[in-house]
Parts: sequence; structure tokens; C-alpha cells
Amino acid sequence: MPVFKAFFKTIKVRFLSIVTYFIIFLIFGSMSANSSRTAMEEKFQEEKLSIYVVDEEESPLTKALIESLSKDEKVDVETGKKWTEQKEFQKKVNDNVRFFYSYALILSKGFSERHTYQFIMEHDGVGGYVINQKVDAFLKSYEIYLEAGMEEAEALQMTQRTLGEIGESQIELTGENKQSDSRGSLYSFFSFLPYSLGMLMCIGIGLVLAELAGDCLSLRIQASAMSFLKNKMEIIGAMLVYGLATLLILLLIIFLQSLGDPDLWKAGYYILNSLFLLLFSLALSYFLSSLTKDNGIINMVSNMLTLGMSFTCGVFVPLEYLGDGVIKGAHFLPYYWYIRACEIVNQAKGSQIFSGDYLICLLILTLFAVVFLVAGMIAGKVKESHS
Repeated sequence: MPVFKAFFKTIKVRFLSIVTYFIIFLIFGSMSANSSRTAMEEKFQEEKLSIYVVDEEESPLTKALIESLSKDEKVDVETGKKWTEQKEFQKKVNDNVRFFYSYALILSKGFSERHTYQFIMEHDGVGGYVINQKVDAFLKSYEIYLEAGMEEAEALQMTQRTLGEIGESQIELTGENKQSDSRGSLYSFFSFLPYSLGMLMCIGIGLVLAELAGDCLSLRIQASAMSFLKNKMEIIGAMLVYGLATLLILLLIIFLQSLGDPDLWKAGYYILNSLFLLLFSLALSYFLSSLTKDNGIINMVSNMLTLGMSFTCGVFVPLEYLGDGVIKGAHFLPYYWYIRACEIVNQAKGSQIFSGDYLICLLILTLFAVVFLVAGMIAGKVKESHS
């Protein structure tokens, strides 16, 4: 297997460059995964609202209500003030809401009898509506217990207990019932894969094939007893071995860094998608090697192609941050369909992943691979005819 051995001997010369791209994948993939993990944690972290309460009545009901709100929000209480009689105090409360608080709750005299209250909240403040719902729920529960014949103290105690239990309840989505647009570390690593895999194929296979096609080495191979078919089969075998070994190392990095990811059960779908990406990357590297024997040109063009597609297809920048025009143009590029398949795997339930949309993405990746492979064969034939 002289050609097969020659292929990997030439690869050894570029060992440092290959290792560099593995390190780039590890560093930047980890950074992307960590930022996604932090964003997910912050997304589901409850935010406490700052509330300013004016308690004129200072009754058991107002104290119980304030205590209930204090469990979930930051509450500051002002007592000993008469809201209706002090214009300066009203201005102070308004200023507090404008600059320091999200919401002000005014519990005036007679609140225990009428169960009505005043409030001031930020303009278009969604949090204020949430507080109103909490106050209304407290009062409604209290009234229900009173109508059931309970004493005021017992009704307040039951109201606090009931609302406390509701506040502590949690809903957890697990397994196949989970569907989320949030991105875990597994998605982050696989979405960064096109750039690293593309460059590793181009600087490995592309440059090596260009050297094997050089005038001196090419003539030596033709002068040997090796048939044309065996020569091509050994080259194809070497390409597949190098490509699969490279992908295996990248997958090993991904899984070591993604242990504990709740979406780990979707790994098979991500791997299948990456295999089709590998087919395209092999075809691209073959195409570039068939255009020229100049290593500098192959390096430059491969960087331009992989970087350009990475920036416009969602590899470096998520698709939702790209403009409509950019996304429309990205439909004509292979990396877009790889990222689109990753999005489908990330968002869909287990039974829905292997759907028409996912299979269409894999089919389009295959078509791109075939196009570049055929283009490389045509370019090679044209070069042979002119030599």
C-alpha cells in the first residue's frame, strides 16, 4: 500500500497545523458551551422585584400580606404616614417608583374592611402586573376562608400556607417531554464543528492530495507497477481513514466536555448530521486539490470558504442574530443546512427529530458533497488534458 503510506507520511509533516485546529476547537467550543450554559442558568433564574409598601393601617391583614410578598420579592415598608393627607409623601413615593423601585403598594385605612388598595408601577412594567396578581390572589383566598366560617387569624394562616405551597411548587420537564429553544453544551460544540472539521480536511487532505499530484511524485507513481484503479482506491481509503479518525477525535472532545448535558440522549442525531458534514468536507478538500498544486492558494481559499460560511450560516453567530438577507443567501451554502439540522435536533422531541425537515437537511448536504466531488473530477480531467 505505497500510496496509502505516502499519504500519512505527508500528513505527519503537517502534524503541528492539524493539532492547532484541534486546540482551537477545544478552546472556542468550550467557550461557546460555557456561555450557553450560563445563559440557560440565568434564563431560568427567578428575578426579585423591589416593592415599596405604604402601610397606613398596620393591621394583621396588611402585615400578613407584606410577609407573603416578602418571601418572593424585596419589600421595603413605610408606616406611620397618611397617604391621602401628605402631598410631599405622595411625591416621594412616585419618585421612588421612578428611580428606585418597580412597584409601590398603598394600603390605606379601611383596607381590612374594603380589601381595596392603590398602586404605582413603572411604565409598561410587567412586574407590576405580576404583583397585582399576587395581591389579588392573597385577598381572594382570604375571603374564601372567611366565607367558609373561619376566624380572621385562622383564615390568614391558611391563606399564607396555601399560597406558600403554590409558590414552592415546581414543574420539571424531563426526557422526551422536554422541548426548549435553549442551547446546551452539546449543541454549542456541534454547531462549532463545521469550521474545525472543514479546515482539518482542507489542510490535511487538500494539501496532501496536491503534493501527491505533484509532477515528480505523480510520474513516479505512474511509472510503477501499480494500476490506476488501485492507486485511486488507496487514495480514497486514506481520505476516509483520515476523515473518520479526525471526526472521532472531535467527537471524543465533545462528549468529554458535555458529560451531564441533559440533551446527551440526542447525540446519535448530532453524530449522523456530522457524518454528512464529513462527506461534504472530504468533497471540498478534493475539489480544492484538483484546482491547484500551490499549497498557499489552497490554504487561502479554504480559509476564505470556511470562515465565510461560518460567519454567514450560523456557526460563529446564531441564526436569529443574522439579517433576513444573509439567511436567504445562506440557503445556498452547505453549512446552513448542517446548522439547521442541529437546530432541529436541539428543539424537537425525541420522536420528532427524525422528521422530513431533518432528512431534507441531510439530503441537501449530500447534494453539495456530490456537486463538489463531480466539480473536482471535472477540474482534474481538464488539468490532465492541458498537461
